[in-house]
Amino acid sequence: MADGVIKYNTATGDKTVGLVNGPLLAAGSISSSHMGTGSVTGNALAASSISSSHMGTGSVTGPALAASSISSSHLGTASVTGPALAAGSISGSHITANAISSSMLNPASVTGPALAAASISSSHMGTGSVTAPAVAANTISSSMLNVASVTGPALAASSISSSHLGTASVTGPAVAANTISGSMILANAISSSHLGTGSVTGPALAASSVSSSHLGTASVTGPALATSSISSSHLGTASVTAPAVAANTISGSMISANAISSSHLGTASVTGPALAASSISSSHLGTASVTGPAVAAGAISSSHLDPNIVIPKARTTVNDTDYTTGGTVSAGMCARLDSNGKAVVAYGDDLTSPAIGVFSDNAASGASCKIYMTGPVSTSAYNFLANLGKVAYVGADGLPTNTPPSTSGSYQQRVGILGPSAKQFTVMPEIQPVMVGV
Repeated sequence: MADGVIKYNTATGDKTVGLVNGPLLAAGSISSSHMGTGSVTGNALAASSISSSHMGTGSVTGPALAASSISSSHLGTASVTGPALAAGSISGSHITANAISSSMLNPASVTGPALAAASISSSHMGTGSVTAPAVAANTISSSMLNVASVTGPALAASSISSSHLGTASVTGPAVAANTISGSMILANAISSSHLGTGSVTGPALAASSVSSSHLGTASVTGPALATSSISSSHLGTASVTAPAVAANTISGSMISANAISSSHLGTASVTGPALAASSISSSHLGTASVTGPAVAAGAISSSHLDPNIVIPKARTTVNDTDYTTGGTVSAGMCARLDSNGKAVVAYGDDLTSPAIGVFSDNAASGASCKIYMTGPVSTSAYNFLANLGKVAYVGADGLPTNTPPSTSGSYQQRVGILGPSAKQFTVMPEIQPVMVGV
């Protein structure tokens, strides 16, 4: 039998096998026109019919399957099982650019866990392997991430910088309410090195953003603010309103020695009334809490004091005495003693003479008040500019005057000299008044 011949016995139906050498079928011998619909049915090839030993290098070339040759109808349930591709079967050179796109994947065609733990590491991604936009808008939502699906450290040090974030790449609300709690931020996690110049601008915190409930015991310790951290440029108009500090918030132990000095207060930084009435009493001042000189020379002038207050001029010997008043008295008015030994106003008549000095302050009846008996005193109630150096008498209105009473029966009593300034009066009373008309 010649090579390549198969003899067929028509009587017995047997085939006489001889040598069959390829190519038995020339190129193009069988095409789709030679095979009717359903001409090949399963299982046309038994299990393990074709292995790598049946296919030489380059035995299948592309395109081996025409477009749309295989669809889901050609693959039965579990027709492809793993491992369908041996390790190393597919490398980067087997998949051309744009070979796989979203149009090739039906909705939910990839389900989790699609990638096992540690499936993708930095070794699987070359330089520039992921470019923008890598993830389209709204591609990832909270429903796509299971609880604890991202664990730390998810991003290595220096993984994200400003070059990775485009303009408006993060929009609000980027973090939902209650997303971050204290346990998520380690101690020292945020420092000044993480905030660039001008990185936080106002209003950084909305009204009522921080209350006592947000700060635990000792949550803020010193120095919480570095030197020069807060200046007037950081505080807007009315940014601090009263009551800024609640009652009993600050005690003596919170302010260390020398914590506040004149260098902390600018010119006119404290204006009146800086302290409300009765703000400071003896209970606020401990033993020796104020020592001299507590007030420097020139620190207090007449503009700081009530118009009716009397200031004795500094002198070596101060001649003043406390008396209980027998009626309402005013600072700067002439003073005398009544029959009960109480200090009352002297008016220069036969009932009120003689005067022994002038009252230092305003006082109600029954109160204690000093009487200056010698030396210069000052009060804004005086205006002696036109009569400086003249003899002062007890006036009919109770104030010193250079015009003595002239009504018959009244008394003229010298009580001192007007001056040395318009608001000053030098006290030196004479105890023998002269009756007018006698």
